[in-house]
Amino acid sequence: MSTNMGRMFAGILVQFAEWELHTISERRTKAMSVMRREARYPGGPYPFGYEPFQDGAYWYLRPHPVYAKEVEQMALALVSGKATVSISADLNGRGIPTVKAQQAKPGKTYTWTAETVRHILSGDQIRGYVMHSPDWRKVPPVRVVGADGEFVRREPLIDDELWFKVQEVLTANARPKSGIRFGASLLLRVGFCGYCGGTLHRVNRNFPGGQGSKFPEGKEYRYYHCQNRRNELKGSQQKCDKPGSVPQDALDDAVSAKLLEVIGGFELTEKRLIEGDDHTATLKRIGMQIADLTTQHYVNNGVPDFHTRMAELEAEHARVSALPREKPKVRRIATGKTFRQRWEEMDDEQRHAYLKSTGVHALVVRNEDFTMSMVSEKGTQAADDMVLDIPMNVVTEVGDKRVVSIGLGTLREQLQHVEAI
Repeated sequence: MSTNMGRMFAGILVQFAEWELHTISERRTKAMSVMRREARYPGGPYPFGYEPFQDGAYWYLRPHPVYAKEVEQMALALVSGKATVSISADLNGRGIPTVKAQQAKPGKTYTWTAETVRHILSGDQIRGYVMHSPDWRKVPPVRVVGADGEFVRREPLIDDELWFKVQEVLTANARPKSGIRFGASLLLRVGFCGYCGGTLHRVNRNFPGGQGSKFPEGKEYRYYHCQNRRNELKGSQQKCDKPGSVPQDALDDAVSAKLLEVIGGFELTEKRLIEGDDHTATLKRIGMQIADLTTQHYVNNGVPDFHTRMAELEAEHARVSALPREKPKVRRIATGKTFRQRWEEMDDEQRHAYLKSTGVHALVVRNEDFTMSMVSEKGTQAADDMVLDIPMNVVTEVGDKRVVSIGLGTLREQLQHVEAI
């Protein structure tokens, strides 16, 4: 280093080392790209529900024999009306380890959270798609495209139909005042004040017990109050205390009993999407092949018969584009279960989410203020024009002081006649 010749050789060595470093990085990047396109496992963290396995010289991911079923159960629980907090609490209660816990060093512990559940269920990885991002913390991952122009997929944990249902529920639950929350009362944002339209909120009260008191010591009482009565207590200008304190159990039981009485014996149907064919996937595959052929020809030293192959692909793209397109159709399919059977299978949290999703609402007033203008006698019809004797609203008493008018929302559209069971 003390002579010009020494400094020249040192500079050459430094430049050679930098060149080798960049070459190693490029080789590793290309190798990782090949591994992703072949759905191979490169090591490191992997999605919950999968496990690594070796096949010959390479490693891959496959559904875990136990935890893959947990992903499906999470999805089904969410669709059935469970909140993500409830799902995470159930996983923690049953001792199901998170994906970090499975891969963590001894001594480290991780627990399930609502955010962890949402992250897993909202991702494409549970559908089997191989994902890639240069920096997962800053750049959202994208699906990896294979050499054939199709997205690379491994064996999925849930099918596409269930995944899309999950996304609808996650989107709906993320809206402000969705009412879907852990431990929510049955009629949160389902029950309303019949005077001002305010939401009925649950209020827990403890009365002092002891000698001479009509309230047992230590017992908690739950009531529904109009939200504007609560606002009154906070100094709001909008005030309403006409419904008073409505016992929660009495109102919940009255609504449940009336629904079972009126529609319990009808069979439920569900919407089923019959996929059309607009040739989007085929056109996308051909487009990827055109792009790949162009890249190989102009970047990677040319392709034999490039113009002939390009003309064939363009002609095929034009032919598929000219084919007739079938639009998707929606049909109602019988579920084989009556409303009563479905209701008895659910807990209160799921029942609440079900009532919310079907637009059921309950208006509560005092007996002396009830009028028939709160009730519609209009019935509904099934798809085959067979009249179902189901009104738009039903009325029942809540104790001896109040009346509740229940609007059935879209429940009427989901019902059809069945033989007595």
